[in-house]
Amino acid sequence: MTEGAGVLRDHAGLTAAARALDELAGGPAEADRKPAEPGADTWETANLHLVARVLVTAALRRTETRGCHWREDHPGRDDQNWRHHLVLALRPGGDGARDPYIRPDQSELSFRGDTP
Repeated sequence: MTEGAGVLRDHAGLTAAARALDELAGGPAEADRKPAEPGADTWETANLHLVARVLVTAALRRTETRGCHWREDHPGRDDQNWRHHLVLALRPGGDGARDPYIRPDQSELSFRGDTP
């Protein structure tokens, strides 16, 4: 994550990070064909993987530089296309990226008729 999705990012690094996360999805339990034991470590690992996947998916989707999201391949800020929040819902079989327009000053997130 530090190498591919750190502060300085580009498409190639983010794509490599996404591939690495996909490879880790099964984890050691899959390699040994044993179910993972439920517990704090299992939950923490699953949650870290999920957050990493959301971060990489959002960073790949946002093709501009804004705040601490610095895309070396898109160094400029693009208010016309990106001055809104990016909402993701990850689903099996795809990245699940959804981009309803949500203004930064909007207090309640709404999919404007789109169902999650």
